Amino acid sequence: MAVIPFRTWLSQIVGYCQFVADDFAVRRAWMNGDYSKTSITNFDELYEQIFDDLDSDVLEKDLSIYLPDDSEVREALAAFLEQIRYINTQREHNRELSSTAELLASKDWVRLVEIARRVVLHSSFSRIGGGGSSR
Repeated sequence: MAVIPFRTWLSQIVGYCQFVADDFAVRRAWMNGDYSKTSITNFDELYEQIFDDLDSDVLEKDLSIYLPDDSEVREALAAFLEQIRYINTQREHNRELSSTAELLASKDWVRLVEIARRVVLHSSFSRIGGGGSSR
């Protein structure tokens, strides 16, 4: 399988962070079923798009190569991916987190939102830009 170019991946990840950081957009899609603005229908889809479609496990290893002078961005991106993995594992062990309402109210989700906001903030001040799509 061909891996997408790093800059494309990075733009997409920043777009996912923008989505996660936007509580209204997440609730509109996940709680109200309005998918007119995103294809991310639930947490499972978010995980699949990030780790299966974008092959983030492979591309994350290249953060220090492509962003050698942006340690804050690298750390925020790595933390975002790690928190998504952590939530996915927690959901496997805690059935309550299968409920979208419970997930969005959880301390783990709140932490993910905080990290996503850090990525968005740092990306707006760094050379990576942003403007990725969460579609």
